[in-house]
Amino acid sequence: MHGRRKAENQAALLARSEAEKEAARDKVHKYKQLVALALKQRREANDQNLTVTTRKELEEALALSAQLLRVNPDVYTLWNHRKEAIAASQVIRHELEGAYARETGGELENALPPTSFLKTELSMIAECIQKNPKSYGAWHHRRWLLEHAFPCTASSPSCSSATSPSQLVATLDKEVALCAQLLDVDERNFHCWNYRRWVVSQHPGRSATDEFEFSTARIYKNFRSVTEGGK
Repeated sequence: MHGRRKAENQAALLARSEAEKEAARDKVHKYKQLVALALKQRREANDQNLTVTTRKELEEALALSAQLLRVNPDVYTLWNHRKEAIAASQVIRHELEGAYARETGGELENALPPTSFLKTELSMIAECIQKNPKSYGAWHHRRWLLEHAFPCTASSPSCSSATSPSQLVATLDKEVALCAQLLDVDERNFHCWNYRRWVVSQHPGRSATDEFEFSTARIYKNFRSVTEGGK
């Protein structure tokens, strides 16, 4: 920038700014077109009563919505589209029932694999939460997904389901750990606190004492950051 006149510098900044604005407008236009396409696919599927039944069909049906939600996780209609397709396909239930059958048969190593649709969907939601840690749609979909996958939880112990209790506990353990990681970054994220409250209410191994100690530690951490930041 040295050796250039002020007017030239301003002109260069304005030109760059306009180029950036134009690029942003182009991205928004393309994104809106893709959202319209995803909604059209959803309408056509509903109008024709199309139901996906296999893992491959489900992934293909939801590929576009996943791509869009990673960019903007606050489009509620796209989350609802995923719920409809997942619930209708029963892919997750079939995977869990298969894992439970293998577990009861003594094949613990062949339980629910990392490549299961449940785990890939949880990973996709995690990416969306990283994009926007306070996305209502992403947090709601995460809870819905686990309620769909594990209808028998601490809040409904008398129900009947061919899913593994150990799979539920293992999944909830990971959710508790995820919440801890996110609250390490921002202990004031009430979306994460609300989700964690639900997770631990379903977890047979978490006690009120555990959560009291965890939340107390986060309160002290927040207090220290405020007082030290004010110095």
